[in-house]
Amino acid sequence: MGASAASRLRPSHLHLYGVLVCAFVAALAFDAAGAGAAPSRAQRASATTQCPARTMTSPFARWGDTGKYFMLANGGFESGSTSWTLAGGARVVSGNESYHVNSPSDAYSLRLPTGASAQSAATCFDVNAQTVRLMVKGPSSPGAQLKVDAYILTHTSSGDNIRTVSTQILNPGTSWNPSSAVTFSLGQSQMLAATATVQFTFTALGGTWQIDDVYVDPFQSE
Repeated sequence: MGASAASRLRPSHLHLYGVLVCAFVAALAFDAAGAGAAPSRAQRASATTQCPARTMTSPFARWGDTGKYFMLANGGFESGSTSWTLAGGARVVSGNESYHVNSPSDAYSLRLPTGASAQSAATCFDVNAQTVRLMVKGPSSPGAQLKVDAYILTHTSSGDNIRTVSTQILNPGTSWNPSSAVTFSLGQSQMLAATATVQFTFTALGGTWQIDDVYVDPFQSE
Protein backbone atom coordinates (compact mmCIF):
# COMPACT_ATOMS: atom_id res chain seq x y z
CA MET A 1 0.00 0.00 0.00
CA GLY A 2 2.78 2.39 0.87
CA ALA A 3 4.94 1.48 -2.10
CA SER A 4 5.53 4.13 -4.71
CA ALA A 5 4.16 3.84 -8.24
CA ALA A 6 7.67 3.34 -9.56
CA SER A 7 8.39 0.40 -7.20
CA ARG A 8 5.28 -1.45 -8.41
CA LEU A 9 6.31 -1.32 -12.07
CA ARG A 10 7.98 -4.20 -13.90
CA PRO A 11 11.67 -3.78 -14.84
CA SER A 12 10.79 -3.06 -18.47
CA HIS A 13 8.28 -0.50 -17.37
CA LEU A 14 10.78 1.04 -14.96
CA HIS A 15 13.07 1.86 -17.87
CA LEU A 16 10.25 3.52 -19.80
CA TYR A 17 9.13 5.40 -16.69
CA GLY A 18 12.64 6.75 -16.17
CA VAL A 19 12.89 7.88 -19.78
CA LEU A 20 9.57 9.71 -19.54
CA VAL A 21 10.54 11.42 -16.27
CA CYS A 22 13.85 12.56 -17.71
CA ALA A 23 12.16 13.85 -20.83
CA PHE A 24 9.60 15.75 -18.74
CA VAL A 25 12.27 17.35 -16.56
CA ALA A 26 14.29 18.28 -19.64
CA ALA A 27 11.23 19.86 -21.21
CA LEU A 28 10.62 21.93 -18.09
CA ALA A 29 14.23 23.07 -18.06
CA PHE A 30 14.01 24.02 -21.74
CA ASP A 31 10.79 25.99 -21.18
CA ALA A 32 12.27 27.81 -18.20
CA ALA A 33 15.38 28.73 -20.15
CA GLY A 34 13.29 29.91 -23.08
CA ALA A 35 11.05 31.96 -20.83
CA GLY A 36 14.06 33.68 -19.33
CA ALA A 37 15.43 34.55 -22.75
CA ALA A 38 12.15 35.81 -24.22
CA PRO A 39 11.76 39.62 -24.33
CA SER A 40 9.32 41.18 -21.91
CA ARG A 41 6.12 42.87 -23.10
CA ALA A 42 7.80 46.23 -22.62
CA GLN A 43 10.83 45.13 -24.64
CA ARG A 44 8.61 43.80 -27.44
CA ALA A 45 6.62 47.03 -27.49
CA SER A 46 9.80 49.09 -27.57
CA ALA A 47 11.15 47.03 -30.44
CA THR A 48 7.99 47.06 -32.53
CA THR A 49 6.34 50.43 -31.86
CA GLN A 50 9.24 52.85 -31.69
CA CYS A 51 8.66 55.69 -34.13
CA PRO A 52 11.26 56.28 -36.85
CA ALA A 53 13.67 59.20 -36.69
CA ARG A 54 12.31 62.34 -38.33
CA THR A 55 13.65 65.62 -39.63
CA MET A 56 12.80 68.32 -37.10
CA THR A 57 12.48 71.99 -38.03
CA SER A 58 10.99 75.21 -36.62
CA PRO A 59 8.67 76.22 -39.47
CA PHE A 60 6.67 78.73 -37.41
CA ALA A 61 9.60 80.56 -35.79
CA ARG A 62 8.82 83.85 -37.55
CA TRP A 63 5.51 83.90 -35.67
CA GLY A 64 7.18 83.33 -32.30
CA ASP A 65 6.70 79.55 -32.20
CA THR A 66 10.19 78.06 -31.88
CA GLY A 67 8.95 74.52 -31.26
CA LYS A 68 10.47 71.68 -33.26
CA TYR A 69 8.03 69.99 -35.66
CA PHE A 70 8.03 67.13 -38.13
CA MET A 71 5.93 67.25 -41.29
CA LEU A 72 3.26 64.64 -41.93
CA ALA A 73 3.81 62.37 -44.91
CA ASN A 74 3.34 64.58 -47.99
CA GLY A 75 2.17 67.31 -45.64
CA GLY A 76 3.11 69.91 -48.25
CA PHE A 77 1.12 68.20 -51.05
CA GLU A 78 4.13 68.32 -53.36
CA SER A 79 3.42 64.70 -54.34
CA GLY A 80 -0.21 65.32 -55.20
CA SER A 81 -2.71 63.41 -53.08
CA THR A 82 -0.24 60.68 -52.09
CA SER A 83 -0.74 59.70 -48.40
CA TRP A 84 -4.11 61.51 -48.31
CA THR A 85 -7.71 60.41 -48.83
CA LEU A 86 -9.69 63.21 -50.46
CA ALA A 87 -13.48 63.54 -50.57
CA GLY A 88 -16.17 66.05 -51.51
CA GLY A 89 -14.20 67.82 -54.22
CA ALA A 90 -10.94 68.30 -52.32
CA ARG A 91 -7.99 68.55 -54.71
CA VAL A 92 -4.36 69.53 -54.89
CA VAL A 93 -3.90 72.83 -56.75
CA SER A 94 -1.02 74.93 -58.03
CA GLY A 95 0.08 77.69 -55.69
CA ASN A 96 1.99 77.17 -52.48
CA GLU A 97 1.35 78.96 -49.22
CA SER A 98 3.02 82.34 -49.56
CA TYR A 99 5.67 81.97 -46.82
CA HIS A 100 7.17 78.70 -48.13
CA VAL A 101 7.86 77.50 -44.59
CA ASN A 102 8.95 74.08 -45.85
CA SER A 103 10.92 74.93 -48.98
CA PRO A 104 11.16 77.86 -51.41
CA SER A 105 10.68 75.39 -54.27
CA ASP A 106 7.30 74.12 -53.05
CA ALA A 107 4.50 74.86 -55.51
CA TYR A 108 1.27 73.17 -54.37
CA SER A 109 -1.42 73.26 -51.69
CA LEU A 110 -4.77 71.59 -51.02
CA ARG A 111 -8.12 73.21 -51.85
CA LEU A 112 -11.15 72.24 -49.74
CA PRO A 113 -14.56 73.47 -50.95
CA THR A 114 -17.37 73.62 -48.42
CA GLY A 115 -17.99 70.14 -47.03
CA ALA A 116 -14.86 68.65 -48.60
CA SER A 117 -12.42 66.70 -46.47
CA ALA A 118 -8.88 65.36 -46.52
CA GLN A 119 -7.65 62.53 -44.28
CA SER A 120 -3.95 62.00 -43.71
CA ALA A 121 -2.28 58.62 -43.65
CA ALA A 122 -1.86 57.06 -40.21
CA THR A 123 1.44 58.07 -38.69
CA CYS A 124 3.35 56.82 -35.68
CA PHE A 125 3.90 59.40 -32.97
CA ASP A 126 5.17 59.60 -29.41
CA VAL A 127 2.45 60.19 -26.84
CA ASN A 128 3.93 63.64 -26.18
CA ALA A 129 3.27 64.68 -29.80
CA GLN A 130 -0.10 66.24 -29.16
CA THR A 131 -0.07 69.39 -31.29
CA VAL A 132 -0.72 69.82 -35.01
CA ARG A 133 -0.19 73.11 -36.85
CA LEU A 134 -0.46 74.02 -40.52
CA MET A 135 -0.70 76.89 -42.97
CA VAL A 136 -4.27 77.89 -43.82
CA LYS A 137 -6.10 80.31 -46.08
CA GLY A 138 -9.74 80.91 -45.22
CA PRO A 139 -12.81 82.01 -47.21
CA SER A 140 -14.29 85.51 -47.16
CA SER A 141 -17.00 84.44 -44.72
CA PRO A 142 -15.70 85.38 -41.24
CA GLY A 143 -17.68 82.61 -39.51
CA ALA A 144 -16.16 79.80 -41.59
CA GLN A 145 -14.29 77.07 -39.74
CA LEU A 146 -11.91 74.26 -40.57
CA LYS A 147 -12.88 71.17 -38.59
CA VAL A 148 -10.01 68.99 -37.39
CA ASP A 149 -10.58 65.39 -36.26
CA ALA A 150 -7.75 63.37 -34.76
CA TYR A 151 -8.24 59.58 -34.66
CA ILE A 152 -5.78 58.19 -32.14
CA LEU A 153 -4.98 54.51 -31.63
CA THR A 154 -2.71 53.47 -28.77
CA HIS A 155 -1.52 49.98 -27.79
CA THR A 156 -1.27 49.22 -24.06
CA SER A 157 -0.99 46.07 -21.96
CA SER A 158 -4.76 46.08 -21.53
CA GLY A 159 -5.46 46.26 -25.27
CA ASP A 160 -6.03 48.81 -28.01
CA ASN A 161 -7.51 52.17 -27.13
CA ILE A 162 -9.19 54.39 -29.74
CA ARG A 163 -9.96 58.04 -29.13
CA THR A 164 -11.39 60.72 -31.43
CA VAL A 165 -10.66 64.37 -30.70
CA SER A 166 -12.48 67.07 -32.67
CA THR A 167 -11.91 70.82 -32.76
CA GLN A 168 -12.12 73.77 -35.17
CA ILE A 169 -9.66 76.24 -36.60
CA LEU A 170 -11.18 79.72 -36.84
CA ASN A 171 -10.99 81.65 -40.08
CA PRO A 172 -7.67 83.54 -40.18
CA GLY A 173 -8.70 85.60 -43.21
CA THR A 174 -8.26 85.33 -46.96
CA SER A 175 -4.45 85.42 -46.94
CA TRP A 176 -2.10 82.65 -45.88
CA ASN A 177 -1.42 82.42 -42.14
CA PRO A 178 -0.35 79.75 -39.67
CA SER A 179 -3.26 78.11 -37.90
CA SER A 180 -3.52 78.15 -34.17
CA ALA A 181 -1.73 75.23 -32.51
CA VAL A 182 -4.33 72.47 -32.33
CA THR A 183 -3.89 70.16 -29.32
CA PHE A 184 -5.31 66.64 -29.37
CA SER A 185 -5.04 65.49 -25.75
CA LEU A 186 -4.88 61.79 -24.92
CA GLY A 187 -6.99 59.91 -22.41
CA GLN A 188 -5.39 58.79 -19.15
CA SER A 189 -5.11 55.16 -20.26
CA GLN A 190 -3.55 56.21 -23.56
CA MET A 191 -0.79 58.07 -21.74
CA LEU A 192 0.50 54.66 -20.57
CA ALA A 193 1.48 53.78 -24.13
CA ALA A 194 4.92 54.65 -25.46
CA THR A 195 3.71 55.38 -28.96
CA ALA A 196 0.50 55.56 -30.95
CA THR A 197 -0.79 56.15 -34.44
CA VAL A 198 -2.87 59.13 -35.45
CA GLN A 199 -4.84 60.20 -38.51
CA PHE A 200 -6.07 63.73 -39.11
CA THR A 201 -9.15 64.70 -41.09
CA PHE A 202 -9.61 68.32 -42.17
CA THR A 203 -13.13 69.36 -43.24
CA ALA A 204 -14.06 72.76 -44.68
CA LEU A 205 -17.13 74.39 -43.14
CA GLY A 206 -18.75 77.61 -44.34
CA GLY A 207 -16.63 78.24 -47.41
CA THR A 208 -13.60 77.16 -49.42
CA TRP A 209 -10.33 76.71 -47.55
CA GLN A 210 -6.77 76.00 -48.63
CA ILE A 211 -4.29 74.18 -46.42
CA ASP A 212 -0.60 73.45 -46.73
CA ASP A 213 2.47 72.31 -44.77
CA VAL A 214 0.88 70.16 -42.04
CA TYR A 215 3.20 69.65 -39.06
CA VAL A 216 3.13 67.80 -35.71
CA ASP A 217 5.02 69.04 -32.66
CA PRO A 218 6.45 66.34 -30.34
CA PHE A 219 7.51 68.92 -27.71
CA GLN A 220 11.11 67.81 -28.03
CA SER A 221 12.42 71.33 -27.44
CA GLU A 222 10.09 72.33 -24.62
